[in-house]
Amino acid sequence: MKSALIFITCLLTAYFGGSQSLQNSKKIIEDLCSSEFKGRGYVDNGVNKAAKYLEAQFKNLKLKKF
Repeated sequence: MKSALIFITCLLTAYFGGSQSLQNSKKIIEDLCSSEFKGRGYVDNGVNKAAKYLEAQFKNLKLKKF
């Protein structure tokens, strides 16, 4: 699950906006892997923190909801 989330994030980041930057993609991956997100699991609400982070990234890319 973690690797799928990272892959999708990288794919969307690379495809949309000015996100062709490898540096930007690495920053997003480093952010999601940081201790702030507690492994993106249910412990310490890490999954919701990661979801809010991804939502903010998607808004920055101006993606539309479906």
